[in-house]
Amino acid sequence: MTLAALAPAEAVTLVLASTGALVLAALVWRHRAGKPLLRAVEMPFRPTNPGPLLLLALLVLLAGQLGGMLVLWGGFADSILGIALPLAASAYVGVLARRDVLAPRGSARWRIGMGFLGLWASLPLVCGTFLLARWLGLEEQPAVVHIRDRAERWQALAVFAVLVAPVAEEICFRGLVYPALRMRLPVRHAVLFASLAFAFVHSPAAVWMPMAIFGAFLALLVEATGSVVPAITAHMAFNALNLAQLLL
Repeated sequence: MTLAALAPAEAVTLVLASTGALVLAALVWRHRAGKPLLRAVEMPFRPTNPGPLLLLALLVLLAGQLGGMLVLWGGFADSILGIALPLAASAYVGVLARRDVLAPRGSARWRIGMGFLGLWASLPLVCGTFLLARWLGLEEQPAVVHIRDRAERWQALAVFAVLVAPVAEEICFRGLVYPALRMRLPVRHAVLFASLAFAFVHSPAAVWMPMAIFGAFLALLVEATGSVVPAITAHMAFNALNLAQLLL
């Protein structure tokens, strides 16, 4: 199949995944050469009690899940509430996390750029595992396929998928769960457990491996920058790319 035979969004994804392999190889080479682009620090977060962080993460997760159900199954007013509720909860908890837990490094522009770079480097592995799931015959339709099935309210679903879900999930998993684990565990174990938790809240099972890999990249971005801004940036762009493939 040629690029001309693909939908524009599919062609863009294919090009990004193919060139992302070069980006990933360059990042690995720099790391092995002792010149990593993103340098880890001994403790990237402010010390605090992990218990309250996990409780706040659960609050944001529940608000996000409730908001998703309101947008998916409710009317117009329910959709507004479903967007506003998780955004408000995420904003409130995000301010607390920024004040008491996170320790951002570098400029906001640099952190946003690292988010796009991290997404680019992750695409070969994420797309590759999606193709593996397809080859194994697993159901591959993501939850956002409802956007296509419910065309009469696709705008609210699109806003939730591209804006609300990335903000809520990143505040939850990378702004709270990952720091809570990182305060007690080595980096690799904290990344593993946080990424698995992130993957398991998605459905169907065919997306668990791609989402775990994507979550690991996002956790490493937060580890190296002390901020959820790169993770939110990458997550929004990733969901927008998936949305474009569904709509186009």
